[in-house]
Amino acid sequence: MPGGIETHTHLDMPFMGTTACDDFFTGQAAAAAGGTTMHIDFALPVDHDIEAGFEAWKVCLIHHPLGSPRQSLPNNSRCVSWPMLPWLVRGLLPSVPAQSHTSQVLTSHTKLHKVSQALHVLMRPDVFAAVEGGTLCRAPQGKAERSCIDYGFHMAVTKWDAGMSEAMGRVVQKGINSFKFFMAYKGALMVDDEQLIHGFRRCKELGAIPMVHAENGDAVVWGQEEMVRRGIVGPEGHALSRPAILEGEATARAIKLARFVGSPLYVVHVMSIDAMEEVAKARKDGQRVIGEPVISGLALNESMVWHPDFNVASRYVMSPPIRSAEHGLALRKALAQGTLQLVGTDHAVFNSTQKAMGRGDFRKIPNGVNGIEERMHVVWETMVNSGMMSPMDYVRVTSTAAAQTFNIYPRKGHIAVGSDADVIVFDPNEEHVLSASTHHSRIDSNVYEGMRIKGRVVSTVSRGRLLWDAGKLYAEPGTGQYIPLPTGGPLFEGLD
Repeated sequence: MPGGIETHTHLDMPFMGTTACDDFFTGQAAAAAGGTTMHIDFALPVDHDIEAGFEAWKVCLIHHPLGSPRQSLPNNSRCVSWPMLPWLVRGLLPSVPAQSHTSQVLTSHTKLHKVSQALHVLMRPDVFAAVEGGTLCRAPQGKAERSCIDYGFHMAVTKWDAGMSEAMGRVVQKGINSFKFFMAYKGALMVDDEQLIHGFRRCKELGAIPMVHAENGDAVVWGQEEMVRRGIVGPEGHALSRPAILEGEATARAIKLARFVGSPLYVVHVMSIDAMEEVAKARKDGQRVIGEPVISGLALNESMVWHPDFNVASRYVMSPPIRSAEHGLALRKALAQGTLQLVGTDHAVFNSTQKAMGRGDFRKIPNGVNGIEERMHVVWETMVNSGMMSPMDYVRVTSTAAAQTFNIYPRKGHIAVGSDADVIVFDPNEEHVLSASTHHSRIDSNVYEGMRIKGRVVSTVSRGRLLWDAGKLYAEPGTGQYIPLPTGGPLFEGLD
């Protein structure tokens, strides 16, 4: 069947004072082991600058002038002083003699550029950012440089002004066809209704899909403060502070604003009956709304967030929260009936040490759970083995619908002459158990621990390259490709 397409990931994401522990290689290798051959990750702006954010996900340059502090360096960066540079470039730049001190060599920006190019060749997939008179720092060329499967980007918009409108027009030329607006995370990522209206309108003009994280951010802050006032500071306070009614309210508001502007809308991680019913109502009225459940909402329930052991309960903290069992059942039914269209994961993983940042204050627990490797198996178990969905519909919700929505069908999500050779071999009879002891993510736990699955991806092929076969991973860093996502897809056909 076609390789899976995962629409909702956060690899190497800086968030809540730390960074997600899966990078673009470890996360994508895990994806390949689970039958996913492409994903779309969320790029975040740098100080609200979406063009800088795009470049940060693609290129990362770090320079420290002489005598400047280096505390801002990533953990995997290394620095060398200028006198070491000739050793690195010797043999690569025959037109630039290697001398005892590089300051004698780097006398022009042209030579500096040549050195930078040479070091890129030498150190690939890393890059050196060099500016004369300072320290040369080795850092990842870009978050996606170590990719091993194909990928695209959504872009988050966290403020609004005329410059943002113009910047959106430029980044769509680089292959971005969707923009995410957070209605939660007040003071960090959240936008207000006026900004939503401007953003939705600009998306419509560009033929790009507006996406929303739908929770009432103002009410969530109030709920958090109320929990703390009552002395509820454990992980259960997270769920209590942002109930389903706040997700439903924000979903309804976003849908109505999209209708007012005349744009389509994509609602990410639909986690509740409240939000799902708003999507269903809008679609029944003919509005172009996509609802994306995630596997944690389909397969899990909120009981574990009440576990007495903080280390266990904090693993399940995500936003919107995992709900009670009746919500999961309703979401599965909605997915089977086509009310919800495709399945993501919101894969954003933080290890137990990172989660412990919120011990004593749930507001500081980094939000996120795993799923990039488990998605194809969990959907098969909960939807196909349960009898709620056919194997053909399984292909639709795990691959084809994503390719169609983001305008890369039939290149992706399809097996045919002319399509990319993204193929998985799936054995519906092989049984296995999901576990942190066998997964390929860097996270030290697994929210699906002990889940028994009948049906397994036994081989994964991406663009004709064998990445996973018979329990063995063959993925190599730097072999994935960036897939530009064209604007004006099916959601815009015939749209006034």
